[in-house]
Amino acid sequence: FYRIHVGIQSPEGVSSSHGVLRRFSDFLKLCSDLKRAFPRKDIPPAPPKHAFLRINSSRLLLEERRNTLEEWMQKLLSDIDLSRSAHVAAFLELEAAARSYFQDWNQRPPEAGTSVKSSTDSSRHSDDPGSGALSESNQINPGLVRSISLTGVTGNGVLGESILGQPDQHVGSGSKSKKQGLVFSEHDGRNGSAESSKGVISEEDCDSNPGHARKDSSESLGSDLSSLRGSELSTPGASSSLWDGPADLPSGVDGHSQTENLAGVDMQFLYDMDAQVILPTDQRQKLSRLLVTMQRRIGTAKTDMEDLIARLNQEVAVKEYLSTKVKDLEGELEATKQKGRDTLHQAILAERERITQMQWDMDELRRKYSEMESNLKAEQDEKTRVESEKATASGNREELAEELETKRKEVESLQRQLGEVEAKSKTDMKVLVKEVKSLRNSQREMKKVLNQYVEEKTELERIINREKQRSARVKSSREKMLHECRLLHLLATSDNRIRLLVAQVNFLLLVGCFHLT
Repeated sequence: FYRIHVGIQSPEGVSSSHGVLRRFSDFLKLCSDLKRAFPRKDIPPAPPKHAFLRINSSRLLLEERRNTLEEWMQKLLSDIDLSRSAHVAAFLELEAAARSYFQDWNQRPPEAGTSVKSSTDSSRHSDDPGSGALSESNQINPGLVRSISLTGVTGNGVLGESILGQPDQHVGSGSKSKKQGLVFSEHDGRNGSAESSKGVISEEDCDSNPGHARKDSSESLGSDLSSLRGSELSTPGASSSLWDGPADLPSGVDGHSQTENLAGVDMQFLYDMDAQVILPTDQRQKLSRLLVTMQRRIGTAKTDMEDLIARLNQEVAVKEYLSTKVKDLEGELEATKQKGRDTLHQAILAERERITQMQWDMDELRRKYSEMESNLKAEQDEKTRVESEKATASGNREELAEELETKRKEVESLQRQLGEVEAKSKTDMKVLVKEVKSLRNSQREMKKVLNQYVEEKTELERIINREKQRSARVKSSREKMLHECRLLHLLATSDNRIRLLVAQVNFLLLVGCFHLT
């Protein structure tokens, strides 16, 4: 349910409110009823229903719907034809609001003292549209309203036009005629104010004098007649004070006949007035014209005043609507600021976490770099040792080659010596054969040694190949390290840029806060 507050303010400045509970479907039904009643009107569309299918799950959606309905009602009531329609009156329950207001008003204790009543009636009749009619029933005796033939205005104490607009002979017949008075109040719900309505007096009179006929209350005597006491009413035969004796009347009517003609009038009502005026016949037409002119002016002034009140109410409604919009915009601005602060705080926290992660990565990379550097140093030491061993092996091989060459030369010399020995002496053949055998045995041993050296050579070649492969791997790892160092340099550069951006954001925030303050 959505509560609608209907405000009511009386002309005396007394305000009251009436609450009405309506569902969202009631607002949609009101919109459809107004579209059917005013097909040519450009009625603002009702808030959509499909956008709030899950509205009960979020207070924000409920508040958004309430604001939307409030704006729609403001637009709807800004049109005077729509605001005065019966559908809007039934929707807002204006009749019930007015009834409850007047029930509360009638239950209030009456004010004490006739002078207070008179002053209250004067101020009330000067503002209400029914100021020319009889006063309200709680201020005039109901029996007097039903029996008296005068139309009284208690605010200024002027007798009504029924006695001023009749011939002198009709004053006596006024007490014999049958009168009925009706005083009521109604509520004008269009502008949200309670006003006293026009008083209606139905008279049953056997006399056909047109001056005695009762006009509408809008043509009755206004409260401004008190200003006539010093000018138009200051004529011979007129009394501007309390009725303290017989007045100057035409020759056909004496004081005793006046008393008899006014026997049906409640004299206590006359003495309760501030002042009573009885005019002679020759002043009647002049005063009637003056009263008609003043009544027209009063009607025009009342119409202008009603228009001004309606405009004032519209301006007040627009002002309240604008103030509500300003408050809503201030709330949205504050929410946007808070959201921006939260977003910036989250971004700063994320950047701090990322920078911390980068620092951890850099520490890990430094550790890996130190480990790889130590491994590289160990590999370099191993390579130096292998190269030294290789140089030593190459020196030994040269020595062995030289020794082999020497042995070959010795074998050749021995062969020559053998031939010489064979040629010289056959007796030394056996010795030579033995020596040859020994030399052959030594040759076999030398071949074995040579084979061993060849195997060592192949092994050294394999070792050299492995060292070459290892050096290639070291070179590739070194290139990788250089690439990672370049990446670290780029990361350090990006870190510096990020710090500069964070410093600029903080500076802009400080500048924005300074401008806001």
